[in-house]
Amino acid sequence: MPSSTALSFPLRVALKATSLLVSAGCLDTPARPPALDASSPDASAPICGVDDTAALALGAPHPSEPCRLCGPGFAFIDCPFGCRPDGTCAAVTGLATGTSHGCALTDDGALNCWGWRADGQIGDGERAQEAATPHHVSALPPARAVTAGDRHTCALADGDNLYCWGINHHALVTATPGVTHAEVPTYLAVPAVRSVDTGTMSTCVVRTDRRVACWGFALDGQRFGNETPRTATSPKPVVGLEAVHEVQVGAGYACALGEDGAVRCWGDGVDGHLGGATSSATPVAIDTGGSPVSAMSVGAAHACAIAGQGERLYCWGRNDEGELGVAVGDEPGGPIEVADALSLATPLSAVAVGHDFSCVIDASGEVRCWGSNRDLTLGRDTVDPSEPTQRVALSEPARAIAAGSHHACALGASGFVWCWGLNGGGQLGNGRTDPPRSARPLHVRR
Repeated sequence: MPSSTALSFPLRVALKATSLLVSAGCLDTPARPPALDASSPDASAPICGVDDTAALALGAPHPSEPCRLCGPGFAFIDCPFGCRPDGTCAAVTGLATGTSHGCALTDDGALNCWGWRADGQIGDGERAQEAATPHHVSALPPARAVTAGDRHTCALADGDNLYCWGINHHALVTATPGVTHAEVPTYLAVPAVRSVDTGTMSTCVVRTDRRVACWGFALDGQRFGNETPRTATSPKPVVGLEAVHEVQVGAGYACALGEDGAVRCWGDGVDGHLGGATSSATPVAIDTGGSPVSAMSVGAAHACAIAGQGERLYCWGRNDEGELGVAVGDEPGGPIEVADALSLATPLSAVAVGHDFSCVIDASGEVRCWGSNRDLTLGRDTVDPSEPTQRVALSEPARAIAAGSHHACALGASGFVWCWGLNGGGQLGNGRTDPPRSARPLHVRR
């Protein structure tokens, strides 16, 4: 969805997406795990070593071969997201997940996307079902931010210029009549854009004056906060918002995080999207107990926000599978603080919500998830009912996390991107669509 020194604010999902930014700086490389998981496809590969006794840590560069590094399974592999002219691997600075696709932005401004592409959403000029490995979006100028929606993607590139591609429902990609899809990035003449987020069938931007404007589908004429009718083909201002730091878009509603740390949401409130209020054309304040919010994630039907000094987590919206962190039927009708109830190790550094699940990065760098595990989105083959959250079995601490509808991806401290959950469209980015889902995080690779 999606800032601290390591992360920006994670974004939304479910028919939606999640996106975030991470700093280009390096973290300490974690120690090599004591043993490989026997189920790893790389388990029989040789370790990365500079001699017979010394081994390199995960993510370390090859001592003599450019454009290669020590990969999962401790075998040298090609750079997952491309190589710089000096022979070093490009570092991931942004991560976004849509319904069934993902994208990684690197510090050289290059964007690589993978997953389902039947609607052109990965931007490589093709619409041939899945791309199970990252494909370079070569028609995009150097980019600084990316966000992924249901079946479309947008990026800020070449300065503050906005480009979008994928399905063109409700003029999300272009207002040109008759255009149903764009397989490559298409320039949108939206001036003075500071940040962008795209949801199911709507897109919003924060302008350089810190005000919000949106276009696309308007559910019940209230989706944009100004009673715009069903489709707006150009950005329309949201009345009642100013000094906005970030905006995130769900399905039929959106939320803005102000520079004062307050969250305000507007649009369709049928599932509690507005924190208990009914549908509203005017942004409604979300009650976080007076604690300023530092990060939020807005999904298709629920949202969560980290507040205080990272010790509080508030969630609100739909709770069909316990995605709010409380038992189905126990939701209070408004935002609920769940960090203590979920026994989360605080301070929390990031949050991401999917269609019917939620995840955080805790104080130790572990990813903990709760809600539905129907597509193994909790990172476990079998859920332990005695535990309020499930630990995703990453082999290293996580720096950032993004959630799609039924899958999630995390950026590890070594710089590798790991994904788990549903994989029918190649959205795990590991080069295959079999198995169709995976509880074990797979590393995204070329």
